[in-house]
Amino acid sequence: MSEIDGCKHKCIGLIKCDFDRAYFPNPAHKETMIPIYKLMEASDFGENGDIIIGDGSGGVPMFRLSTSKIIRFISSSDFNVDDTEDMFKTYWSATAAYVLCDGFKKFGWDYRVINIEMWISTHIVAFLKREYFEDYKDHFGDEKLDYDGSICRIPNDDEELSL
Repeated sequence: MSEIDGCKHKCIGLIKCDFDRAYFPNPAHKETMIPIYKLMEASDFGENGDIIIGDGSGGVPMFRLSTSKIIRFISSSDFNVDDTEDMFKTYWSATAAYVLCDGFKKFGWDYRVINIEMWISTHIVAFLKREYFEDYKDHFGDEKLDYDGSICRIPNDDEELSL
């Protein structure tokens, strides 16, 4: 049982990350994908509507996005945050971070340009705008997003059943 199973959630997408499958084995996926979950209730991990990437124990370590804050921060020029932990929180060990970052480099992440948390967050925000705009429309500003969310997609029916 993964950590996220302790609260109501829904898999709304998958994010590509060509990580070493020996480190995070997931035979349910032909591609190396990480689930994107929407919390359907407040929990120890976040508020109702927040996004969790990964599933905790046994799978890829979790990364939480506070959707109301990260969407406004990325899409509005007038929204500032003092502490990034208000916007996102990682639950990665140093080794897991290395493996994940190595996988994300294959899809365009460059540590010299942007930190990994903001790069993933910007892709997720673009994905939410493209696929779930109605759910989050109150949080979006007018700024153009730097990334297009192309590393994210909606899961197919078979994948939803296995997540």
